[in-house]
Amino acid sequence: MKNSSAKFRLRISCAALVLANLFNLRADGISEGNGATTNGIYATGKYVAFWPDGGHVIRIYVHFRPPSTNIPTISPFPRVVEESNGVKIYSDPIFDGKYFLATNSFCGFVELRDQSGDKVALLKPEVNSPEAYPDAYDLKLANRLLMEKVAYMGAPKPGCLSGMDPEQCRFHLQKYFKLEKTGDYQLTVWPKIYKRSETNRDLCERIDLPPVTIPIKWSGNSQ
Repeated sequence: MKNSSAKFRLRISCAALVLANLFNLRADGISEGNGATTNGIYATGKYVAFWPDGGHVIRIYVHFRPPSTNIPTISPFPRVVEESNGVKIYSDPIFDGKYFLATNSFCGFVELRDQSGDKVALLKPEVNSPEAYPDAYDLKLANRLLMEKVAYMGAPKPGCLSGMDPEQCRFHLQKYFKLEKTGDYQLTVWPKIYKRSETNRDLCERIDLPPVTIPIKWSGNSQ
């Protein structure tokens, strides 16, 4: 009886391990990673090996849960909103937003290691510069300075994180790291977001979320 029970537990454990591997790396070339929760906020990452433009894409998401609940209805673009009573109001993330991106609108520090544990050279070291992620920034000042550098019409920067599970950033892996050989890699992201201060609405203060690790099977640049 004891042997039968032990065999049953072993089969359950093996089945759970197989399912975990299937969910971690699916047949469509997508692998995912999850970070720990910090006061109701956590980040997840997704590696998509086959993207419409031919690239290998990393997508980082931020998730908000009680007691930290983001405003779900705000648009990242200024717009006029008509409420149910017919009253029209002007909605602008600079005034209404609660959580924002870093001043460079990137996800945070990133690091890629190969299967030997060696770091892969970062092609854009500026994204790992501490200056891009100050302890706090003046939202209106940062928005004005960055908008002066934007040559296209788009959402104000630093962007507003809109919704309960917004995508924080998206980037092509091969444009940020010098990948020279195929094989298994591990990407680690240290997500950084900003929350509007409860005592000073012009001030956004940094939140460092727990790191997210994403397994990657690199089969070569498909662009």
